[in-house]
Amino acid sequence: FEKPPRLQNIFILYRRNKSASPEFKNKLKVDRKVKLTSKEIGILWKNETEEVKKLFYALERMAKKKHREIYGDNYKPERK
Repeated sequence: FEKPPRLQNIFILYRRNKSASPEFKNKLKVDRKVKLTSKEIGILWKNETEEVKKLFYALERMAKKKHREIYGDNYKPERK
């Protein structure tokens, strides 16, 4: 039995969206430091408008619903 993937939270969804943008795609080719990019995207998230944040909260709810449909309610992440 394969372990279900981790649920995508709001920041993961936002980061994935920003990472796909041309400005970050080009940057990743030059500078492969993912940690730095995450930090920069974190700053962008803090400065986003409420409208954009509401959009990503809605996406997060949709992702949770889809995850629950596929894997059920029994997803329990393992603690390290």
